[in-house]
Amino acid sequence: MKIAPGTVAAIAMEIMGKSADGTEKVFQKRDEQHPFYFLVGQTDMIPMLEDALLGLSTTDAFDVDVAMNQAYGPHRAEQMSDLPIDIFSLPDGSFDSAHVSPGKWLNLEDEQGHSHRAKVVSVGDATVRMDFNHPLAGYDLRCSGVVVDVRVATPDERAHGHVHGPGGVHHH
Repeated sequence: MKIAPGTVAAIAMEIMGKSADGTEKVFQKRDEQHPFYFLVGQTDMIPMLEDALLGLSTTDAFDVDVAMNQAYGPHRAEQMSDLPIDIFSLPDGSFDSAHVSPGKWLNLEDEQGHSHRAKVVSVGDATVRMDFNHPLAGYDLRCSGVVVDVRVATPDERAHGHVHGPGGVHHH
């Protein structure tokens, strides 16, 4: 079976990023025993990567370069924010230093109840500097790997827009 819209694909892959200053970093590595599963055409996959995977079958290899502007764009200064330190307080009023420290990722909720993932950059006396950029923003990407499995998506998976079972969501 070939990867096409309406199929579930499992891929073993490595995502390598290269920043403008030439720094390289491995962002994700999934092996054949623990592949990345996605519902083709309905997942937040990088469009250029998904397009390159279309038509591939089990055991087919891939190696795709994705320029920063075709992936998550440049790192944007306007996605940085200084938040009041008191919003990171524990019930007793003390600062939550165990969970809020530089390098940690947090899920934050805005006034409208929307969830946003952000990285703690620094902690000051009155504010916490947060980076709301996508972790891969500012990098050209190289995605390489092999197709581990391809199957037809179930009607429930297509209706819900994500993979169920192994490699996907296990509850609703």
